[in-house]
Amino acid sequence: MMKIASTDEEVMYDQPHITIAYDKHKKVMITDWKGVLTLEQIKDGGLKMIDIFQKTQGDKVLNSNLNLKGGWPTGVEWAAKVWAPAILEAGVKYFAWIQSPDNYAGGSSAKRMKGKIASEEKDEIFVKFYDVESGWEWLLKQD
Repeated sequence: MMKIASTDEEVMYDQPHITIAYDKHKKVMITDWKGVLTLEQIKDGGLKMIDIFQKTQGDKVLNSNLNLKGGWPTGVEWAAKVWAPAILEAGVKYFAWIQSPDNYAGGSSAKRMKGKIASEEKDEIFVKFYDVESGWEWLLKQD
């Protein structure tokens, strides 16, 4: 897990492709996507995010792609059509999307997915950052 949360962080799900934690003090779900993702791993992680989010009392997500390798083009369509509407329906209001330094992993797939769900309202929910600190700062200002 990336070292970005407080001691209030509880790991809720930990697999080679994703770690999901919840910071109960800040009421923020924290995800750390890792490695090269298959469509099955994208679906598993995405569905687990929705499941865990529904059990928490927060409305914020810090989603890190910093540890991704390569892109996730096979999952873009699914994430845009299935996952994004479901995570929004679960109550996400603020989603800080930390991009990978690997431009293909962080930029192109995320950009394509965001374009597929684009609307002015969603642009205010799904906000891209290039470092964890900026994502935390933005999330903690939201209420």
